[in-house]
Amino acid sequence: MRSSHLTLAVIVACTLAPTVTRGTDDGARDYVWFLNRLIDLDHLVILENGQTCKQFSSYDRASRYNEAAGQYIAWDANGDSGKYVRIDPATGEGVMAEMEGPGCIWRIWSANPQGRIRFYLDGAEKPQCEYEFAALFTGKVTGFPKPLVWQRRIDLGGENPASNCYVPIPYAKSCKVTADKPLNQYYHIGYTTFPKDWKIKTFSLEHTPAEEATAQQVCKALASCGVDPQPAQNVLTIEKNTTLVPGQPIPVADLKGPGTIRQFLAKVTSDERWSRRKVLLQVFFDGDAAAAVEAPIGDFFGDAWDEVPYKSLPLGITEDLNYRYWRMPFAKSARVVVTNQGRKPAQLRTRIAYQQGEPPAGAARFHAKWRRDPVSKDFDYPFLDCTGRGHFVGAAQFIDNIAGGWWGEGDEKVYVDGEKFPSTFGTGSEDYYGDAWGIRQFANAFHGCPTKGEFGDRRRQSCYRWHIADRIPFDKSFKMTIENYAAIAKHPIPNDYSSMAYWYQAPGGTDSFTPAPVETRIPQGPRHPTGIDAETMVAADKPPPGAEIVTDDDLPEQMCFGKGLKLSGPPGTTVPITVPGPDDGRFYIEARLAKGVKASDFEILQNGNPVGDWVRLVKGPNPLAVRLTGRPVEGDRCSIIVDFFVMEPYRNFVRDWYLIGPFDNANKAGADHAYPPETEPFKADQSFPGKGGSVDWRKIRVPSGLMVSDDKYFKDSESFVFYVYAEVISPDDRQATACVGSDDGVKVWVNGALVHTNKADRALKPDQDRVDISLKKGRNTVLVKLIQNFGQWGLSFRIDDPDDQLKYVLP
Repeated sequence: MRSSHLTLAVIVACTLAPTVTRGTDDGARDYVWFLNRLIDLDHLVILENGQTCKQFSSYDRASRYNEAAGQYIAWDANGDSGKYVRIDPATGEGVMAEMEGPGCIWRIWSANPQGRIRFYLDGAEKPQCEYEFAALFTGKVTGFPKPLVWQRRIDLGGENPASNCYVPIPYAKSCKVTADKPLNQYYHIGYTTFPKDWKIKTFSLEHTPAEEATAQQVCKALASCGVDPQPAQNVLTIEKNTTLVPGQPIPVADLKGPGTIRQFLAKVTSDERWSRRKVLLQVFFDGDAAAAVEAPIGDFFGDAWDEVPYKSLPLGITEDLNYRYWRMPFAKSARVVVTNQGRKPAQLRTRIAYQQGEPPAGAARFHAKWRRDPVSKDFDYPFLDCTGRGHFVGAAQFIDNIAGGWWGEGDEKVYVDGEKFPSTFGTGSEDYYGDAWGIRQFANAFHGCPTKGEFGDRRRQSCYRWHIADRIPFDKSFKMTIENYAAIAKHPIPNDYSSMAYWYQAPGGTDSFTPAPVETRIPQGPRHPTGIDAETMVAADKPPPGAEIVTDDDLPEQMCFGKGLKLSGPPGTTVPITVPGPDDGRFYIEARLAKGVKASDFEILQNGNPVGDWVRLVKGPNPLAVRLTGRPVEGDRCSIIVDFFVMEPYRNFVRDWYLIGPFDNANKAGADHAYPPETEPFKADQSFPGKGGSVDWRKIRVPSGLMVSDDKYFKDSESFVFYVYAEVISPDDRQATACVGSDDGVKVWVNGALVHTNKADRALKPDQDRVDISLKKGRNTVLVKLIQNFGQWGLSFRIDDPDDQLKYVLP
């Protein structure tokens, strides 16, 4: 989904469903049963017969499967709002879901809950319940308490109306859910259908004392994540503090069955980078040679990157021990093995709580496995592909957004028992994880994104979604995917996805996972679309004097592919390098150094002379050099570590600007608001009221010419505008073409006249807009307004000048 702001009214109306007595006498499952299902991890191990779990959503109906041709049509269609089962010709309602019973709605999500939502239960001609859609998620509607409902703007502030409801809505015969008016809503409605002979008490807002007490207990459990929601008696505990020697598998538990591991808590500490990716967790049941659980120990607990504390119902990370409350039954044995596949020793603390005795009848084995696609190979990235009988209970996804921009336009798809068209078809990655309009930090019982910040600020994010009451059963096979648009976007460097899948499965089933060697689990370092690794510019077997190829093992931060080129010596040391020219022409070249390492001053040379804004190269090898010029770091010795060189065809971007901002862009109103920089003549010492306080003009240098999101410019990341100012000296009066790139919108003034407006919502590409302008002889003023909505932002500006006659200056 695209970024936007919405303002919604909060109005509520409801008519009560007919009162139904508790179903204890006639055997019907009452509301107590459905409420308990939300937190019932014990029952989650049992495979039940005759159930399905599916989802209605507003996915783009252009996506379809042509059965005759065996082809998927418009499989990447992305118009995922305002699509309904049908529009009722009599009432004009948009039918969002229509199910035969007995069944239960477990989850309702919307990114823009507008209008009214209506529930027609058991064939009723009039809705038994009707609500202002937005109000349903506020916690102010009777029968819909927090934390069973959540809305981002209410619970966390801001304007984003991302909304989730986990209030069970059971129905005995049928259920129809409508929007009173089709207002282009985004929505998901997830539900389970039970066997026809099940008796179910249909949803009512009139609760018995037992139902009310259970609702309070369940809400308390969901609000107190981090504590086992179903503590048990007669539990045995094994606690260990183990030194993990590299390369040595360590059994931290070897249990004899029958029994059930109820809790697994662990914490790895090490000073080695990515140690939680390098320590492998395996769990073997009943003497099987293949592990049912196999994953990097950090990813297993739901966060691959920074081990940010968060708490959900079955999994979480704390300052003490990370926890996992998925139950793991076994018949004969359970063996938990941890292997440090890194270079340095690590410390591991574990606490395992288990019960002896036969697991419940119908209990399946717990499975949890990790996979990765570092090159965006699959548009439909697979979480899980397995055969046999079981049910799916959750996924965690770890996004390394190397390509930049918004990564999450990906719909989840679930195929059960050989379905050709998915019975669950989502509307966007962030929607599956419970957010909307992008994704940023939050943590709830069933869904969240533990990573600090938001997608525009962070290259890497972790997200999770658990299916407890809404487990997805399968009898023969199961496949779940989530779309990765980086696979079809043809980015120079694609995104890197990895994930955990969690499911229960009867013995004898298979899955598509293969063991991942440690070197394939390490995240990628800094990347650039036109970056060339520095270590490739010298002979690996015989580097020139003053050069050494080094690894990043002991450096403060990671380098691209783990290596770099160290240059050292006294001031004046000059090291020859060979630069591959992609073609004949002028190129911008810049050395990117290892982060966190003290660096001396240096310059890049061609024919013994420092290169300026560009260097002329021929296709093939080109002899250049790097000279250390001063600022020694070790006594009288200078030193730098070059990670990679950025090399791009030279375009005469403005690289020196005056910058002022941010100014407010709430509700996208800043695009047309004339702030003082566009109404008053430029003066370098001016100050104006800005977003959050006074702002001043300041000089900035943008070496590449591509100005992109960075804290050195603004701490804010959304809903603001800023201005940049420069001057152009022309040798004559002329017509010229200004080339502008922006993320998101942009306005341009030349000599005080507005020459270009584009209120775009897009990622930055240089020269996206070409604008005819008039320049006069001498100085010309250029003012550019960047309009930032959500996520990352960026700006580039140049005037087409093939003969280099124009000169950019600051007053």
